[in-house]
Amino acid sequence: IASHVVRELLERGYRVRTTVRDLAATDKSDHLRQLSEDIGQPLEIVEADLLVADSFDEAFKDCDYVCHVAAVAKLSAANPEQSIVAPSVEGTRNVLKSVVKAGTITRYVHTSSVAAVSPTGHHSDQIFNEDSWNDNATLKNNPYGLAKTKAEKLLWSFIEQLPEDKRFEAVSINPVLVAGP
Repeated sequence: IASHVVRELLERGYRVRTTVRDLAATDKSDHLRQLSEDIGQPLEIVEADLLVADSFDEAFKDCDYVCHVAAVAKLSAANPEQSIVAPSVEGTRNVLKSVVKAGTITRYVHTSSVAAVSPTGHHSDQIFNEDSWNDNATLKNNPYGLAKTKAEKLLWSFIEQLPEDKRFEAVSINPVLVAGP
């Protein structure tokens, strides 16, 4: 998803700074450099890790917007708390703290999932809205849904707790299915 967001922003003429966990792992970032070259727009790539506090501070410096697209996209794991839930929740917390530190961010876009909105085993005729949450996901039956629910709830709670002068606009996107080239 992030690569497509970067492409779209570059094509629309935005100055883009994106992050990768390891700049030395060029197999994970060469496609981004190629996008920049193909479109003819500069792209800045910096290193940051969701699980490392303050690692996004430099990435967000002087930025207006943050698109938080990174997430663990696993449905199961031997240790779902450590492998799926913690990276989503702690990663979101670390990103939000860096957004506040930057002091320039006016809009934050959080990529969540329908898994945060619709309960595990919901009926196909149910209608979901902004007040809907996956309230029955557990580490055992749906760790991905649990991770997405906790991370998105953290977002809204975090913003509510900020002093008025530190708040920024936030939106959460809850895709059902991600498909494409």
